[in-house]
Amino acid sequence: GADDDVIQYYEHSARKGSVDAQLTLAHLNLHGARGLVPDHARAFEFYSRAAAAGEAAAYSHLGHMYAQGMGVEQDNATALEFFRKGAAKGHAPSQNGLGYMYMQGYGVAQSHSKALQLFQKAAERGNAEAQFNLGAMHIAGLGVRKAHDKAL
Repeated sequence: GADDDVIQYYEHSARKGSVDAQLTLAHLNLHGARGLVPDHARAFEFYSRAAAAGEAAAYSHLGHMYAQGMGVEQDNATALEFFRKGAAKGHAPSQNGLGYMYMQGYGVAQSHSKALQLFQKAAERGNAEAQFNLGAMHIAGLGVRKAHDKAL
């Protein structure tokens, strides 16, 4: 069907080195869409290819996969490595992921001030998760004086 044609097109493009096609196939396999069942191992394969080409979005997704143990063995150190690579490129979801690791102390010494800085950078780029995390930190008074007005 039409979905098969779309998948074949993306697979062909991904083999030719198209990072966009690699990301698309990774997303489709991660979530299960266009007739594909979720396949974390295959998603990991395509994210890894895109990461090898330096794609920041792939770094973020690989960070999440390692942090959560999706299709790979859970590994905070590797998750941090990928989040740091993406954050270094100014990628907001990577900054948010790295901030979350610092907020929780996953694989690093817990640092609310580092988490706050990273959430702030990502929030300024429009990342909704970082905006939520930033608000939650203000409400809880983590790394900041409790401020309900700033949380809004």
